[in-house]
Amino acid sequence: SQTIGGLTVATLAANNATATNKIINIGAGQPLNIVTNASGNNVLGQEGTHLEVSGAGAMNITTPNGGIYIYGRRASSSPYWGMDLSQLGYFSAAVTNILVCSGNGAQRQGLLALALTNDITARTFYAGFSTDQGSTEALIGLGYSNALNIANLYLGYGKANGIMRFNGGVTGGSVTLQGTNGSRGNLSLGTFTVSGSNTRPTGTFNITNTGCSITASLDQLVLGILANNAGSAPVGGFGDFTFNAGLVDANTMILGQSTSAGATGVGAGTMTMNGGVLNVNSNCILGQRIGSGTVTGKLSVVGGSANIYTNLLDGGGVSVLTLDGGTLDMHGHSIGYTTTNVINVLNFRSGTLMNV
Repeated sequence: SQTIGGLTVATLAANNATATNKIINIGAGQPLNIVTNASGNNVLGQEGTHLEVSGAGAMNITTPNGGIYIYGRRASSSPYWGMDLSQLGYFSAAVTNILVCSGNGAQRQGLLALALTNDITARTFYAGFSTDQGSTEALIGLGYSNALNIANLYLGYGKANGIMRFNGGVTGGSVTLQGTNGSRGNLSLGTFTVSGSNTRPTGTFNITNTGCSITASLDQLVLGILANNAGSAPVGGFGDFTFNAGLVDANTMILGQSTSAGATGVGAGTMTMNGGVLNVNSNCILGQRIGSGTVTGKLSVVGGSANIYTNLLDGGGVSVLTLDGGTLDMHGHSIGYTTTNVINVLNFRSGTLMNV
């Protein structure tokens, strides 16, 4: 085993290097430990660098006052660069913050491909963060077993896009998403925050690989957030969550939201379940229009069972509810409650609607 106080992947090139840095063949039972109480970016992938770590062993990062920062490479280049652990047996991280792909200063694409088995704890995790440049995108690839203990997970923030999905070729994988210390976490997809911008920050969470599933315990699940004034009506925040199997349990689910600061632009959120179970316990709102932006929320139950333990409401925007093959159980609650909360579009094509 080896213990070090930090790791920086650096390049002498101004923008993008061509070489790949590698830590190879960490042996079974032989961990590489990165441990420090220092603050800051204790594991840093500078712009234009790419690190591949392989072997049956483990890499463990313990920096309770610091974090992991992966810049990515300039967006004009391909493929995604950053940190590829997909050939590593085990990865763990106990940190304050994780940021994959910053668009501040330049348009970039960044990668964090996780190991076969992963255990990650963090207060905040940004996949795609930019208050400066658009055309910035982060890709988070999941391994076969993934325990994500994240208080606040953001996919696509500011002007950037963020994608989370299983690595290519992974079948039968699982991801568990919750907060820290056994609490519920918060998940936000596609958060527009930069006033006057003409970008479309998009957050995408896809659990669609064959046999893969999710178990999520969430307090707030919000997709497509317009949190500031966009430069024009067609742009804003967009969130898309699709899962085929598992359990998503949320206290509050809001699909499409404009906050009080979002007077111009779009907030659009879409939840599609092709199987598994969705539980919404306290608040279920499609198209929550607090500001005067254009807001759309879409819930599609194509397979599996959606259990709504509260009234399913229109929030003042455009709301679309589709039942096409699964089961929608309202548990004695209403679809739309008053004349001001009526769902705009109801597509009841097939499946089972019960206990309304």
